[in-house]
Formats: sequence, C-alpha cells, structure tokens
Amino acid sequence: MLIRLCFVFFIFSMFLNIGFSQNSLDCENKMTATITAESGLKLRERPSIDYPNLITIPYKKLIYICQNSIYRDTIDSNQGFWFDAVYDGKKGYVFSAYIDVQKCSGDGINIIVPNDKSVDNFPLLVNCSSYQGLYATDKNANTGFQDFHVAPIELVDTTLKYGHSYVAKMKSMERMPLLIIGGINIQSSSLQGNYLNKKFFPFQQEHLWYTNNYKNEGIRLDCMAYAKGEGEFMSHQDEFNIGPFQQIKNCELWIRVVEKGKEPIDIQLYKADIGQWAGGYAGGGEIIWVGDLNGDGIPEILTRTSMTYKGWDYHLLLSNPKATNGFYDILIVGGGSPC
Repeated sequence: MLIRLCFVFFIFSMFLNIGFSQNSLDCENKMTATITAESGLKLRERPSIDYPNLITIPYKKLIYICQNSIYRDTIDSNQGFWFDAVYDGKKGYVFSAYIDVQKCSGDGINIIVPNDKSVDNFPLLVNCSSYQGLYATDKNANTGFQDFHVAPIELVDTTLKYGHSYVAKMKSMERMPLLIIGGINIQSSSLQGNYLNKKFFPFQQEHLWYTNNYKNEGIRLDCMAYAKGEGEFMSHQDEFNIGPFQQIKNCELWIRVVEKGKEPIDIQLYKADIGQWAGGYAGGGEIIWVGDLNGDGIPEILTRTSMTYKGWDYHLLLSNPKATNGFYDILIVGGGSPC
C-alpha cells in the first residue's frame, strides 16, 4: 500500500512539474509589459490571430514577455512581433503593437563620461530613474574646486535593442555635460567638484579634496590619490615618447582618506602590470572626477581602471559610513571599449 501511494505521489508530482514548466516563462531576456489595448489583449495559443484565444488579458495589466521572437506580423495596419508571454498561469503569444514594454535596466547607479571616446558610450541605457547632467562652470577662486551646474537630462527613447538592454539618446546635444548620472537623487542644482581625468603612475600623488570646518560639528577631511609600482626604464627612446618606462610592474592606485582625530584609511583601487601599447600604456588606474554628490561632506570619487587596451570600467566610491572600509561603497557604474 505504501509503495502504491509513493508511486501515485510521484506521478502527481511529475504532473505538477510538467504543468508548471509549461506555464512558466524561461528566457534570457524576460521583460515586463503593460497591456495598452482598452478592450484587452488576447493571449493566443500560437503566434497568429488564426489560432485559439487562451485568455483575454485586461487593460493595463502587467505581463511577462520574452523579446526573442522572430514572428513579424501586421494586424489592423499595426506592424509588430509576436512575443512569448505568460499571464494567469497560461503561456502563449501576444502581439507587440498592443503592449508597452518597461524599458528599464533597473535602479542601479549609472554614470556616462561622454568624452571618453568609447564606442559604446552613447546611446544611454534606459534607466528606471531619471538622468542628471553635471555641467562644468568656472573655477571657484575660494576653494580651488570647480562649480558644476546640475540639470535633468531629457531622453529620446529610440526603443533600440543594444545587446539585451534598451537604449536612448539625449534630446538636446548642443551642450554636452561632463558627466551623466542616473540612480542618484542629487538634491542641489549646483555642487563643487574636481575634474582630474588623470592616470597615476608610481611616485605620483595628488590632493583630491579637503574640507575644514572650524566649528565643533561638521567634517574635517583630507583625501589624496597616490600610486606605487616598479617601473622598468627604457633602454632607448621610443617612437611615441610616451614615458620613461617600457613596463610598470605591480602598478597600484590608492586613495588615502584622513578624518580629523582618526587614523588614515588607505583604499586600494587597482593593481596590475601595465606596458606600452599604440602610443600609450595598456592599462592603469585613473581618477576622473571628485565631488560631493549626496551632500554629506564626504566627496564621491569616480575612477576608471583597465587591465588592457580592450576596455575599461568606471567605479564610483560612494560615501557610506557603514562601509567595511569606513568610508566608501565601491560600485561598478559604467564602462567602455575603443573598438
């Protein structure tokens, strides 16, 4: 009797698993969409209006779709594709002309540096949060830092697929911001920063940021970037004349943060061997921009690091007193490649 019950339960479980697998939607590029047809949209058994209707999905309901369909069609003069979809446990096909796809890449922080000569710098990933641009103005004579105007960026959604993400272009390209930031709610219309865009080599160091509050409250903080490594000097003058080293072993980029009354904290951002390539050094660590984005008195630091000439990553040191290093969460916020 026990064996028979086990066998029945096994068959029942297989039936449930088969049912779930048929009604689930498993694909690499699953997206969320909203029904835009006021009368509802039919979920068809196959990608054509000639096939039976499984269920009518009500207006403004959310569904999951797979955007890897190749079934092009025209219905009532509307061109589109049939997408795999699932709703209320039923799996079928919906026509793309009557849905609005949520064109988002998530709520993470994204930063674009328009002048980094990257082939995949534009268009921008369509992010769920709004984009803001940092526009450089005059140097501030009192602090030595530069003032930046912060303004929202209006995007034109091209609904162009770039890899597996939607992308868009800026509506106005007349004045290009120094940085384009998505995912950080910058409250101020202006802020101070320090645009370095500088690669650091062994024995180089530079003061990045200094705040001094003579009152009891506030932050007194010093921030510096420095590099270490062992350079192999050239035996002869190179044709590009880019530097004295033919190779730099264990090239390291560090940030040192000193808060008043506390021990300095050193944070390593980069370590690799780098050599010359096509008139420059293939790899290295750079400080792009420093400035207080969230208004807490601790500067955010945007870095660019690359191991080879093939591509680079942008990291943002975002101030967070609860971070393991005591100051910063280090987030990947973008990247690029030259080819």
